[in-house]
Amino acid sequence: MFAFKRAIPVFFTEPQVPFKLDFLSPEDDYSLLGIPPSPATLITNNKPMIVGASKQTLWDTLYFILSLKGLIPLSSFCHTLRDSDDKLIASNAYSKIAEIEYDHCYYFGDYNIQDLLDIEKDCDEYIVYDWFECRRGGGHSFDLITSDDNFCHSTWFYSSERNRVPKFIKDICVVSDMTRNQLMDFDFSETMTKFNTRKLMKEYVNPAKLQVELSHREKKKKNLPTFYPADKVTVLPECSLALDNKIEHFEYYLGFV
Repeated sequence: MFAFKRAIPVFFTEPQVPFKLDFLSPEDDYSLLGIPPSPATLITNNKPMIVGASKQTLWDTLYFILSLKGLIPLSSFCHTLRDSDDKLIASNAYSKIAEIEYDHCYYFGDYNIQDLLDIEKDCDEYIVYDWFECRRGGGHSFDLITSDDNFCHSTWFYSSERNRVPKFIKDICVVSDMTRNQLMDFDFSETMTKFNTRKLMKEYVNPAKLQVELSHREKKKKNLPTFYPADKVTVLPECSLALDNKIEHFEYYLGFV
């Protein structure tokens, strides 16, 4: 959104796609981008939750528009970035593919970039996603079960994307906040997440039969490290997701939105 509002190019080694079950506010209006307000009600273990469109939908749309306008020039071909005398040296797995000169750089977090910033203090907190396939007991109405603990604080149920599985069957993603040490602790392992998921499903969903199998675990740092100040680099500049839907404010994109 920061690049879209300013019509500036984006360079990355790996796209940072939002979590597929993160949602925009139901009041947000992105009609300019073809995403009208579409409030939906999620069934939870507390009161129903009203959400807007998926953040991933917004991300995909912005990525598409920026690509059409040539503002993602390297697309997914860049594997590493290195700063050298106010130039970004972009390389793939075999050779250098581009040199990009800049007057100022806005950094949103890419861990495959070298020599751009010096770390003062690294982040020790992680967001962990444990993905499960629900082989039995996945036909229910729940969308989310929350708890007050950092471990397994959000258990999401979403329409299965597995081949030959009906869409009314829901698979599971369990979200936890953990420290680096907890990642190595069995009490916070995928096995314990599975036990906790089965317990919650028996308590709230109460299926006649239940079979849950781990698919995989993903983890990412909750925040960027703290960096030493740099004259030509701004880390995580402020950028609201709100969008003024007046087309005259985005004349650069006429014909694309």
